[in-house]
Amino acid sequence: MKKNRYDETVDYWDTLADGMVALFLCILLIVMLFILYFSRTVEYNEHVDDAYGNNAADYAEPSPTPTDIHRYDDPHPGDDDEESVITEAGGGGEGEEEQHEEETRPEGVGYGDEGEKSAVFVEVVDAETKLPLAREGIEFELYDSAMHLQRLNDYYPVRVEHTRFETTESGQFYLPEKIYEGDYIFRALTVVEGYAPADDTPFSLSAYYDWESPFYVTIEMSPLRSAIRIQLVDKSTGNPVAGGSFHVFAAESIVTLDGTIRYHAGDLVDTIELDANGYGESIGLYFGRYFLRQVRVPDFYGIISGDISTEVLDENPTPEIIQAEKTTLVLTLRDALYDNITLPDAEFTVSGGTRPSETLVTDSTGQIILTNLQKSTTYTVQQTGPSSDYQMDTAEHSFTVDGTGLIQGSIRQTMSIKNRITRVSFSVTGTLLETRVSDVRMLLQDAEGATVEQWTTSGQDAIITGLAPGTYRLIIGGAVDNPIELYVSDEINVQQFTYKHWTLTDTAIVAGGSVALLGALTLLIFVSRRRKRSRRGARS
Repeated sequence: MKKNRYDETVDYWDTLADGMVALFLCILLIVMLFILYFSRTVEYNEHVDDAYGNNAADYAEPSPTPTDIHRYDDPHPGDDDEESVITEAGGGGEGEEEQHEEETRPEGVGYGDEGEKSAVFVEVVDAETKLPLAREGIEFELYDSAMHLQRLNDYYPVRVEHTRFETTESGQFYLPEKIYEGDYIFRALTVVEGYAPADDTPFSLSAYYDWESPFYVTIEMSPLRSAIRIQLVDKSTGNPVAGGSFHVFAAESIVTLDGTIRYHAGDLVDTIELDANGYGESIGLYFGRYFLRQVRVPDFYGIISGDISTEVLDENPTPEIIQAEKTTLVLTLRDALYDNITLPDAEFTVSGGTRPSETLVTDSTGQIILTNLQKSTTYTVQQTGPSSDYQMDTAEHSFTVDGTGLIQGSIRQTMSIKNRITRVSFSVTGTLLETRVSDVRMLLQDAEGATVEQWTTSGQDAIITGLAPGTYRLIIGGAVDNPIELYVSDEINVQQFTYKHWTLTDTAIVAGGSVALLGALTLLIFVSRRRKRSRRGARS
């Protein structure tokens, strides 16, 4: 005890007791906070097993809303209720519902002491390259050996049940929680463009796999292939053309979903050989764009110039019709002066190669169309018969069909041969006015005096064609005793002959002029005499 300045007694034991009480209350508060913390943790994990690593979703990106499709890419170990794998035969609740679930589960799933639950990782790969298909959203269902649909759960932030599972953008996924030992089947629900639907993929769990080393399931999908089907037909008749072949090239880099370049742009990928019906097809090609280029050309046909674009987009495409055109030479016989005039009924002889010599005649349009021409062959064409009064072109004309069935670079080529004919124009004019006159009889005779042509002028030039070159006599207006000699030459241009003839008009002009002159003289004499009389009267 001690007294203070006011003579009051100070008790140190009371102060110490107060400090101890305060310390006890602080410790009690800390203990209660720990109890509260652990009680909340236990409450939150009521549904979680003590077993480590049964739920991928505890460490995955949570879905924003409940869904029956689960996707998970990079899981870490988690926990879940070992009784949460549910089939179509049972429910997925807790407590009494879980006990009922154990009693109604089908055989072959595995529980309790029958096996551990394991994590499963799934990857969709190309069946040929075994590389992952980088495709998001490929959906699958999971069945047990009795073909019961499996239902798996996520538990964060709320419990969500899933019956479908889909790939991430890398073509992979984890099952959202571990499953028991047993036999299972993955069934694909999604058709991937360019790939055949995946077959059911069975797998068996007979050991324990954790999230760090999950059970690996590979689901293979085979890339689709299809043949390019073509048929070659005659452009004119539509009939099949036998024989020939086409190269098939990739028009672009053909890349499948696994990132593999199957063909580079411009690669030769196959050759299509055509049968007796003109039909042919390629090997199975990956989907994409290609083009065809003719290699071997059927007999009598010209090569198809340019590339033929095509696409492989269907497993069973209909044959693509390709038209072939026969190598053709169109021979046209024309007038040498007037190109628009064609000459029918002229004969030509055609020969060359193994083709026998044959005589052909121009049709009403002055044409001969030559087909069935052999490749790498030179042909000769020569006129052997005229058209009417035309002078023939007797020179030999030739053309060559090359090894691809082209004539001077073209499947269809033309040849123009010209014949000439003499054209003589006769015109008769008045002697004084030099205008064309009518109604004058004209007679043309040959050198021996035989009549060649006769006509009456009509005020227009008279054109006579087909005269043989030589000397002729022209009788105008019946003046037999005064024939006019002329010479017709062998030339293409029109030969012009113009003659003057005394006509009634000329006579009238002369008569009128004479009368006018006589009148003028008479008047002049009359005027002159009067002047003389006037001068005489003035003198007297």
